[in-house]
Amino acid sequence: ALSIGPSDPLQPAPYFPITLAATPGASLFFSGTNPTITVGTYATTIAAPITSTSDLTLTGGYFLLTGPLNFTTSSNLIVHGYVGYQNNTAPAGLNQLLVTPDPNNPGNALFRWTYTPPDNAPDTLSFGSGPIILDNGDFAFNSQSIFPSTVDITNPLIIRNYSSLEVSGWSLAVRFTGPISLKGDLSVYASNKDIALTGTITLDQSGNSAPGIFVQNSNYFNTSITGNILDDPDPSHTAARPLWLSGSDTANAPNAGFYIAGTANTYSTGTLIYNGNVYVAPNSRLGTGSVTIANSAVLHLSSPANIAPGRTVLVREPYATLAISFDQDPSALIDPASQGSLALDIPFTTPLNLATLGNGLMALGSTNNSTYLATSLAPGIDHVYRFSSTWRSTLTIANSVLIDYNNIPSSAQLSGITLAAPNSYSGGTFVNGIAYAAAPGSLGTGDITVGGIWNPSGTGTLILTAPNAYATTAHVDVYGVLAATGATGSIPNYATAPILHPGSALVLGDNLTNNSDRYPDTLPLHLNTSTLVLKGFGTTVETVGPISVSGLSTIVL
Repeated sequence: ALSIGPSDPLQPAPYFPITLAATPGASLFFSGTNPTITVGTYATTIAAPITSTSDLTLTGGYFLLTGPLNFTTSSNLIVHGYVGYQNNTAPAGLNQLLVTPDPNNPGNALFRWTYTPPDNAPDTLSFGSGPIILDNGDFAFNSQSIFPSTVDITNPLIIRNYSSLEVSGWSLAVRFTGPISLKGDLSVYASNKDIALTGTITLDQSGNSAPGIFVQNSNYFNTSITGNILDDPDPSHTAARPLWLSGSDTANAPNAGFYIAGTANTYSTGTLIYNGNVYVAPNSRLGTGSVTIANSAVLHLSSPANIAPGRTVLVREPYATLAISFDQDPSALIDPASQGSLALDIPFTTPLNLATLGNGLMALGSTNNSTYLATSLAPGIDHVYRFSSTWRSTLTIANSVLIDYNNIPSSAQLSGITLAAPNSYSGGTFVNGIAYAAAPGSLGTGDITVGGIWNPSGTGTLILTAPNAYATTAHVDVYGVLAATGATGSIPNYATAPILHPGSALVLGDNLTNNSDRYPDTLPLHLNTSTLVLKGFGTTVETVGPISVSGLSTIVL
């Protein structure tokens, strides 16, 4: 065994980098059984060649191996600490790599291979002749060249407990082509390139938790599983836990994708979409079991065949979303206990009945700024049209489909929606997200509440981009934001002015279009601990009726 540097971070010894240089004749040779190199908590660089006659363990703090590592017989490399390996070839004689915390000193274990290939370097690599085993450990691959553009790593992967794969650097894509045994959770980080798992994935049910794949990508980079996902072949492993899948966070990486593309996925234990965006390719399927969408996850289906015959999708949580890219009524695919939202990701022409989707209270929206082109739309079982699109998206309703269904007054709850045609529903409008009224009469004939009781935080925003968007008899209560924008957007010249409640704002203009008549010239305007914002373009003169103020209100010009 070889120990380098202080191992106790509390002892008063000075901390400084230590380097074993590659001077002529310098080398480390281990001939004993299962030798170990232990370093302190500070960085240690070993540039001298290392040769071992048996399995070698690296433990302690941070290693950087820049010199060659060789085994005289087929042996294993065990990594307990943080090890950086800067070499274009795998160690000679290496069988398998095991990355796992030290059982006597638990902590993180990471092996990072930095690959700087010369011109015409091979695009197929293997780190040893056997598997890479990650048992609460992490394997990172960093390519320092754009050639080859795609690198294939052929080792089998054995995943245990909570482990991770990470790719970074200059090559455009990295593919792990060997078979994968998944027992526990695998986190995948594609920090600035695409990553693909192309080998067959076998779900090992002998662990203490369900197998899962959790993706955290940089924006615009994708992770895909093109290998097939299969059941545990061992009949003694009787657990039937679902496969957990989680895509990148929709707020921080809305354009990063996690794609399931295997054409013969036969696993039968079901699927739980835990978080983020997960996409299923047209010729792929989420096994043979049922599917559940949890939390605020979004499952994107490109075909009804993405779900096995006779199986359904349970949209379990209020903020979970099933998104479809096929123009067919999906009601038969949706479990009757579903809530949350159905998102339309393509122009949609099939008439829908919201009362037949899940529990009859689901919302309709989009994740891709799509348009509902059908000429009819039935409300939910309580005669409410619910609309809710995911972050940064809106669904446009192109036709006059919001009506008093079966002559019973219907209402609308709006978030992530553009109403582009007149509507006749009379039960009122409640705005709890961003909603655009883009046609005269688009908000029906009832009263309007922006934020308020429906959304106590007052975050509702109603944007009028057309004149006379609501009825002459409508009472408008604003707890969030009421805005008039676009070339013709304006507050209707009716007898009742919008009521601005404490914390609300009235915004006139958008700094883009020249319109000096956003608010009726004689209509009173009362600010009640609220804000008036004028966003003109060039010289803007806005005439309003009498202004009264109560509380601490603000006018921004």
